[in-house]
Amino acid sequence: MGFSVNGTYGSFSQSGTASASSSHALSVALPFNHSDRDAVIRAVDLVGVRDIDILAIVATDGLDGPDGSCLAAGATDGFPPTAAQDGTTSEFLRHEIVGAIVPSERHRTCASHPSISVGVRRTGGTHLTGIEGVRLRYERAGVDSEVVLPSA
Repeated sequence: MGFSVNGTYGSFSQSGTASASSSHALSVALPFNHSDRDAVIRAVDLVGVRDIDILAIVATDGLDGPDGSCLAAGATDGFPPTAAQDGTTSEFLRHEIVGAIVPSERHRTCASHPSISVGVRRTGGTHLTGIEGVRLRYERAGVDSEVVLPSA
């Protein structure tokens, strides 16, 4: 197994009275690839989608913070996801999720470790909407594998 499924990956649940016409970004950080080979994402499927339209599924890269921290996309109003740093709003670099590289531990940097970001718009009138999890299919060293990342 190239990925370990431990820790918190992000929440795909939304509750409250968000407007049905507004877009949101829901993101899940990918687990670290503890192997010595890069992994390539082959497919991403959403599990348990409730009362939302999916606008896009993309890979987003981390942003280096001014203090040396690494900012990853999370749940934000609007899509694509953004982050505020020192009074400036920065948009996370995004690219196709299929074919995205999850680097091996020795090659991982903040900007090279992707998250999965999903653009959504609420459609239902229910109080709780969201996505229960993300099924990730990937290839590493010629071997196809699959993992389901739960929502936090």
